[in-house]
Amino acid sequence: MTTALRLMPDYRLGPWIARSQAEYEQSRLASGESAAIAAEAARASFERNFPGGRPAPGHLVHDVVVTASGTDGAGAGVGVGVGVGDGDGEDGGTVVGVLWIGPFAEGSDAWWVWDVEIDEQHRGAGHGRAAMQLAEEEAARHGAATLGLNVFGYNTAARALYESLGYETTAVQMRKPVGGSGSESDSGA
Repeated sequence: MTTALRLMPDYRLGPWIARSQAEYEQSRLASGESAAIAAEAARASFERNFPGGRPAPGHLVHDVVVTASGTDGAGAGVGVGVGVGDGDGEDGGTVVGVLWIGPFAEGSDAWWVWDVEIDEQHRGAGHGRAAMQLAEEEAARHGAATLGLNVFGYNTAARALYESLGYETTAVQMRKPVGGSGSESDSGA
């Protein structure tokens, strides 16, 4: 089996954007943000990165696809195939997840893994690791000098994977409840 990347077809992009924005909002809630701040942050992020429902310049949304060895043109093992088939059947392989990468800021050579997720029933088979390795290759191919990411503190499995791939911690945000009305500031100071 080969894990490959394929640009997500248009018919799947709109529903994925809606689902991903909702999941991002839920992750921000789980990390302790208020509902209002989480909703606004998710809305602003997706509005900025998907103007008019299309990826911003440089942003790439891929399906992570598993194919039989050699069917994606990359040979056995980890391979990359972009734009081959629709990924929804025997000829195109099986979609097992999604990967969204792109520049951190427009025109920057610092790229970001904005989202990576392997479907629950396909986890533990190495597809997440392969997707991250393919993300590095794809970002470099598009001119990236670095590839960064954010991982929420509660996601210990993802943190372990990223560390095993050589990602280094560059910042840590911490929070402690101290009472009050439960309102929070988004100043990040």
